[in-house]
Amino acid sequence: MEKFDFEVVTEGSFEDAGYTISTIVIRLNPAAMNAYIMSLNMNYRECYETEEEWEKHKALKAAEHKAWERKILDRLQFTGDTGYAIKQTVSEIFTVALFEQHQQEKREQG
Repeated sequence: MEKFDFEVVTEGSFEDAGYTISTIVIRLNPAAMNAYIMSLNMNYRECYETEEEWEKHKALKAAEHKAWERKILDRLQFTGDTGYAIKQTVSEIFTVALFEQHQQEKREQG
């Protein structure tokens, strides 16, 4: 069985208002792409008899998606708490945006 993985296609960054914004384009391997697809909520409320079942399913899929994102972020060694976005661009190609506040700015706020 293939291991969850991806390759970095290209990356770049810029600085703005005390933040470094990094953009990274990645290409998922089949295992990572399958994990992404399986983390998506493709059902509708009508698939469940009760609201409780529906809410449980949505929570499960949200947790699976967060775990998928965490695998991507861990592999990119992103430990920041400022923010990020991971969006599908085309097929197995995704764009990752990482927002990191400069250390000096953090000290001034703290």
